[in-house]
Amino acid sequence: MLRPMPKDPFVRTLVAAADQSIVACGAQQTVIAGYHWFSDWGRDPIIALRGLTLVTGRIDVAKSILLSFARHVDRGMLPNRFPDMGETPEYNTVDATLWFFEAVRELLQSTADYEFIHDHLYDVLVDIIAWQVHGTRYDIRMDGDGLLAAGEAGVQLTWMDVKVGDWVVTPWHGKPVEIQAL
Repeated sequence: MLRPMPKDPFVRTLVAAADQSIVACGAQQTVIAGYHWFSDWGRDPIIALRGLTLVTGRIDVAKSILLSFARHVDRGMLPNRFPDMGETPEYNTVDATLWFFEAVRELLQSTADYEFIHDHLYDVLVDIIAWQVHGTRYDIRMDGDGLLAAGEAGVQLTWMDVKVGDWVVTPWHGKPVEIQAL
């Protein structure tokens, strides 16, 4: 269900610009992280979900994006990047999965559609929690103090994910504060 287009020309321009990042992904929809350099990334669309879909009244698009990402959860992780040409997604991110929870919360806050969450996302969320608590790839796990720890040599896992060849420019291992905040 779409909200009527705003009367203010500037706001209409912002809504139209937001729509330019939303693209089809099979039967679902996703967000392109940045034309033309980036394709489908895990972190960016989930963070942008509220602004691109919920505040613009595109609830069905928000649900479609969440369903698209839920389909790719593996061992409690969302992909960081979906390579082109159908290659295997790259699961080197600790925060995309946490942002996914935040996006689901924002959808629920905006719509109170508990039925959708229960029927389509609940089992995925429970599976994610189990993997995060007991541990998954790249030593991502809940530590004895209840904080989420992550990190493995040679792998970038947070938003500071620059890697040049084999060199991880910002190895953000341990218990980064922004991960705990999520």
